[in-house]
Amino acid sequence: ELEKLYQIYQQEKDLGRTIAYRRAISILQGHKQQIQSKEDIKKIKGIGDKIKLKIQEILQNGTCEKIQNLINDEKNISINILSKVWGIGTNTAHILYKKGIKTIEQLKQNQHLLNKNQKIGLKYYDELNKRMHREEATKIIQKVQEQIKILYPKQYDKYNIIACGSYRREKETCGDVDILICRNDFEQYKHKNLMITIIQQLHKCGLLTDDLALPKNSRQGVENYMGVCQLSSDQLHRRIDIKYYPNFIYGFALIYFTGSDYFNRSMRLFARKKGFSLSDNGLFPVQRCPNKVKVVSGETICCYTEKDVFDALHLKYQEPKMRNL
Repeated sequence: ELEKLYQIYQQEKDLGRTIAYRRAISILQGHKQQIQSKEDIKKIKGIGDKIKLKIQEILQNGTCEKIQNLINDEKNISINILSKVWGIGTNTAHILYKKGIKTIEQLKQNQHLLNKNQKIGLKYYDELNKRMHREEATKIIQKVQEQIKILYPKQYDKYNIIACGSYRREKETCGDVDILICRNDFEQYKHKNLMITIIQQLHKCGLLTDDLALPKNSRQGVENYMGVCQLSSDQLHRRIDIKYYPNFIYGFALIYFTGSDYFNRSMRLFARKKGFSLSDNGLFPVQRCPNKVKVVSGETICCYTEKDVFDALHLKYQEPKMRNL
């Protein structure tokens, strides 16, 4: 129930309440003892009195009046619906709402207000908002692996091609397919135009139907593709992301894209307390100034595997299926 309030305040861009509820949720998730009474709530440190009252009301009634009022608010209902179109964030949803657009049907009648990617998101709105069973995700992943093997039969074993997200955490359903590619032989070299060649091949075999973001080589050698795929004409369209990361930051990327969001947040918070900044691009030592601005004070620690990252932070390794916070 607190998660619902957090999501609504996040939609409303209420930064203060968003941070407060995110913190409260993280504290409750890390609380080892079961919370059953008002006295148990009072003992929890780090949560404000107003949120504690909400927790007490939820314990007593299963929900709270504030949640129901916000959920049933017309504006929040519309913002929630519009922001489920891929490519439309909360800010854009608010702009559209101010223009009088409150439903998907109204949005379809005003597509001149949308960019290319948002039109694709709208086109597949119903399909992309349906979760897929693990078996379907497996077939998509295998299709990608097969096509890469066709392209590079002799070098195929040199690459790790791993599905991340909820799939890697062994959930029964997935919202999309997230694939991470990396060299596994500690060489920095990769085939020229590797990602573009893979994307072209996946279009050629019929798996990809629409491109949302084509790969561009970053300073660190990271490349990212976002698109829409479909196994066959009688199947639903699905979102797919394919990423390439160089091996010296592969461990960070694998943790980041495996998730969950709450697990990643807890890892970043722990790293921060140890004087580091953790992201998908590395673990950097930082110095924090009095004005809270962080200054990177060194190079990233090289972590070729997830375990390297956990070891660098002196944490016990957690299997992906244990990260479903």
